[in-house]
Formats: sequence, structure tokens, C-alpha cells
Amino acid sequence: MTKISSIDECQASLSDWKVPTPPSFVHEPNPDKIYFVVEQSGPAHNTSESSKVNLKERRFICRATGYPNVNYRWLKNKRDFNLDNPLLSGRVTRIPGEGSFILSRLSIDDEGVYRCIAENGNGTAVDKEIHFIRTYMNLLRITQETLPVDFGEPFSRECEPATSVPKARAYWILMSGQNAERRNFQTINSTNVAINDQGTIFFQYVREEDNIPGFYYTCTSENVELKDYKFGYQFNFNVIRNPALRDSLKPYILPGSQYYSPKEMTVLKGESLELFCIVSGYPDYIPYWSKKDGQLDYSRISWNTNFNKSMKIDNVSFSDAGVYSCKFPNNDRMDKDFTVTVKAAPYWVSLPQNVNVSEHSNVDFNCNAAGDPDLTYEFYKNGQRIYNDDVKYIFVSRRLLIHDVVKGERGEGDNAVYQCRAYNEYGSLWANFYLNIQSFAPVILKGPGVVEAVEGQDAVFSCKAFGSPKPGIMWSSSIYLGEGSDRLHMQDQLDDDYIGRLTFVNVTKKMQGIFSCELENIYNRTKSDGELIVR
Repeated sequence: MTKISSIDECQASLSDWKVPTPPSFVHEPNPDKIYFVVEQSGPAHNTSESSKVNLKERRFICRATGYPNVNYRWLKNKRDFNLDNPLLSGRVTRIPGEGSFILSRLSIDDEGVYRCIAENGNGTAVDKEIHFIRTYMNLLRITQETLPVDFGEPFSRECEPATSVPKARAYWILMSGQNAERRNFQTINSTNVAINDQGTIFFQYVREEDNIPGFYYTCTSENVELKDYKFGYQFNFNVIRNPALRDSLKPYILPGSQYYSPKEMTVLKGESLELFCIVSGYPDYIPYWSKKDGQLDYSRISWNTNFNKSMKIDNVSFSDAGVYSCKFPNNDRMDKDFTVTVKAAPYWVSLPQNVNVSEHSNVDFNCNAAGDPDLTYEFYKNGQRIYNDDVKYIFVSRRLLIHDVVKGERGEGDNAVYQCRAYNEYGSLWANFYLNIQSFAPVILKGPGVVEAVEGQDAVFSCKAFGSPKPGIMWSSSIYLGEGSDRLHMQDQLDDDYIGRLTFVNVTKKMQGIFSCELENIYNRTKSDGELIVR
């Protein structure tokens, strides 16, 4: 049995060894947009800010690690935003130990672009921008109308949504009753009815069953941030019988175009694509969907309640680009093709990584993002833009190369937090990554100690160290085992965990003695002794 104990007087604890590091954000990313409602808005009859979620106080998150301790500050619209400003008294709640805060009793003046800065003597990290936006939705006046429509005729009506931030989604439902407490709702679920992506309702042909006693087709606006709905224009039908049709529809009514999606459409990767082919006539003209030179992935396709008159593809990928067709059996003049192009807002392939190096190294940061169209890249140092000079800073597409790095104080050296911005017409990305230049003489964190082994066993000494540049390691002994002894295996360099090992194979009592590990780099050298005892 091998027994190990420590007698090294030079040992240091990892917890006692504080390595200076630049700030590095560790919080979950804030949303690009944070919506809020004000405590008091305009006249109640004009604007609604009622919400089923609490948007009257909002949290801004900022948390970073670094040594020495990190200091935080905030910008609003690129100017200092002092959380201790007396004008904010009673409205700001700080989160202890962080740069995070909660802002309450909100007003329109709080709108703006916010940004957190985390800094210490080793660099400045700049978080991405947060757009703080007031959300609201204007009230609508509910008006009702009964429309005379010939039996069997096509019909359509647009839904004008309420003025809203963000833009309200418009659609139709069936609703009865003007009193909010007595309203009843039904979804529209008829084979002869479809609603397009603009909120227009289409009847391929009007039947008497489309007039539902007590209910009105109701234009509805939804603000997804407020989780609120507003109701506007309502209609129902007075279906007029055409004597020529007698008691029923003709065997068929020739099809006519009501709504098609544009022939050419562009959709972003990761978003949804919805194509429409809505045709009037009787019986129901229901299209068959296909993709030329490809297969439809039905696991990502939904038909909503439009009975195949629309096809929605979720989570679009580049492979979804191509030509799609809607075809109507025996009515090829109504067939349509749609050419779909897939573009992409910037997205990360891999984030640039923090780097710890010694002076006079060369560093290569990779801001590995992708998008379509191709991305443009910008680089920053401590939040200030830097430019390609072909000497110190060299930009190669998405890579930042820094040559012969040197350490300096408060931004004078290359040790800093760097930022990358990657953008195209559909969006942008922002990332922080630091260059930490470490210049440390070797320190032994755990020496070889005393190793006890039974004769015939193997014994291993280990020496854990720290230093920058990484120290070289040498082993020495008070005994002589002979040149090229195959009973002694020495590591000539520290591994990735900064540990070096000396292994004795099949120990004998002649191997007892003092063994030393010696660490050296350009700044200094240090040594720690260990002892092998063979029983």
C-alpha cells in the first residue's frame, strides 16, 4: 500500500492564490427588448395598459466575476445613468453584490437604450444594449353591422387592428354580448372560412349557417406583451336567397381567386413561414401542397383552422428554401407556385473564448458567427472601437489577431476585455471576451510530500504548480539509479492541470531518499522536496 503525506513548507493553497482577471459577465442575457407600462397613462377611454402580467416594475440584470472586485455602472442612451440620482429615489432597488437593479413607478421618460458596464483595473466589459419600451394598446370602439349577402356568394372583410406597441396581431373570433361579463366566444371553424396573415376573413361562399344567432364575427387585436385583447368592428349576415338557386347551392360554383401569398417570399432561419391559397367557389376548393424537388417535413407543418388553405412551417431552416406549390384538382388555372428564399439574422457558431497568456505571445480570437447575407465584423477594446493596423491588430474576416502582447495598467497594455459585433441587415450579435496577460514567477501549490510504498510496488510523486509563462519542471534526487534507468519515469513538462509527475517502478529499499521538483520560468525558479520511504 502506498501512503502519501505532505511535508512541503512552500505549499500554497489555490484559494489563497488570487490571479488578477478582467471582468466577465456570468448572468443570463437580458432580452433585446424589455417592455413596461407606466403607472398612469392618458385618458382611460383612449389607451389601455391593463396587463395580466406585472409590467409596472422591470429588472435589469448585470453580474460579472473578476479580480479585483468588479465595479458596475449603467448607461442610458449612451450617457451615464446614475442609480443614486435623487430623482430616482424610491424607484430603484439594487441587488446586493451585483450591478442588477429593479426599476419601478415607471414613466414614459424611462424609455431608452440601457447598457451595463463592469470594470476593474484589468479591463472593461460592456454588455449588449437593452431597449426599454413602453407597451400599450389603444381602445377600440365596438361597432356592429348586419350585412346583406347573397346566398353562395364569396365575401371578405379586413380587420383593422388597434394602434399598439408592439404591433397588435389581428384576427377574427365569434363573440356574443356587448357586456364584458356576459360575453361568450367561439372559434371560427368552418370549411368555407379562412383568415389570412393580415387578419382578413374570407368566406369561399356564404351559407345560412354562417349567420349564427346571437353571435357576431368580431375583429380582435392582441398585444402579446400585455397579454391583452381588444375587440372592434363586428358583423353578421342577412343571407339573401337567390330564387335561381332554389333551396340549395348549385352542384358547383366556379372557383375565383380570393387571396394568395406573394409569389416570392423571404423568411428568416428559425422563424415561421406561412403560405396561403384561398379560393372562392363551391364545393370547398381545398389545395394540395407540395415542394418541388423536395419533401415536406410534416413534423414542422401545421394547418391552423384554415383547412389546408394555409400551410405553416415552423423553425425554418436553409433546407426549406425552394419552390412550393398549391394545386387544385381539376382546376389547374388556380394553381400557384411560391419561391421561398431563406435568409438568416446573425447567429453564433461558437462564442469567442477568454484567453490567459504570458507576455510576448500572439493571440487569435475567433468571433465565429454566421448569417445570410454575410456578416460585417467590428472589434472593440474595453468598449472602444479598434481598427486593423496590420501591426498590432490584424483583422482576418471574423478573427482578431493581436501580436506580441504586452501587459500594461488601465488600458495601456493589451490586457483588456475585447468585444465583437457581428451584423447584417437582419440583426446583430455582441460578445465580450478577455485577454488576461499573466506574468507570474512559479509557485508550488502542492509539493511532492512523503510517499510510503511497499517494496515491489510503484510509487508516484506529483508536484502541482502555477506560473506564467507555464514553468518547466525538472526532477532531482539524492540517490543514483544509473543512466537511463527504466525504473524511473519523469514528466519533462507540466500537464494541462499544471501537474508534473515522477514515477518509480517496482521500488526497492535502495530507492529511498529525497527527491525534488524544481519549477522555472523567465521570472524565477523554485523547488520543493519530497521523500520516498520503502517498507
